Amino acid sequence: MRHREQQYLKIEARREGRGDSPGERQARYAARSAVTSAMDALHMVTRDTELIAVAQEAVDAAMELGDVSVDELSAAGLHARKAHTALRVAGARHVYP
Repeated sequence: MRHREQQYLKIEARREGRGDSPGERQARYAARSAVTSAMDALHMVTRDTELIAVAQEAVDAAMELGDVSVDELSAAGLHARKAHTALRVAGARHVYP
């Protein structure tokens, strides 16, 4: 979720005609590293391939946000939010079968 937030901030900066500042880039990279760590942790605690696949879809959707055009943002944002919701639902099933 934090990485998705950083991606939106990157797009907003582009809309305003600004490039990345070193601090903004560092925050985005830190958020991306947190995503990688979370996926690593998920792989360590479960072999549930459905849960891992749903998590990867949410990660991929968030990563893609930073590369979409302004015209594609609405659809890509909706896809990222739906993927995150699917992860939440799958995670709850895994924890509370």
